[in-house]
Amino acid sequence: MLPFAQARRAFTLIELVVVLAVMGLAIAIVAPSLVLPPRDTGVANIIANAKSIALRRAEEISLTMGDDGRWAAYAVRSGSEPITSGRINARGGIALKLDISPLGLCTVDETSSVPRATLDPFSCTFADSMGHAR
Repeated sequence: MLPFAQARRAFTLIELVVVLAVMGLAIAIVAPSLVLPPRDTGVANIIANAKSIALRRAEEISLTMGDDGRWAAYAVRSGSEPITSGRINARGGIALKLDISPLGLCTVDETSSVPRATLDPFSCTFADSMGHAR
């Protein structure tokens, strides 16, 4: 009979499953940090980010978008410095001012050129004349 060290030439099924499970966990942890998020600067993404800021900070956020494509998010009680800002290339010449509550509800300010009836205050999305969200 051969000594134990010489008789064992392969992995057992348990060893193989453990190695695969450890590799799967490592990939699941590392993979999201290697994938770059898409650089979507659309209106819906900006509104979603401002809503997320309002929920995280638990304070009202005022989001303004100019007809030239510039946008800025301000904390209502913190002052005049924007929390975040940027520029959208394709804007369409619509001025917009949204107030986002600490609960995530959106309301259109009176200075906006978008009719109030097109805004869903819960999802902060705009609907076209046919009722489709955009």
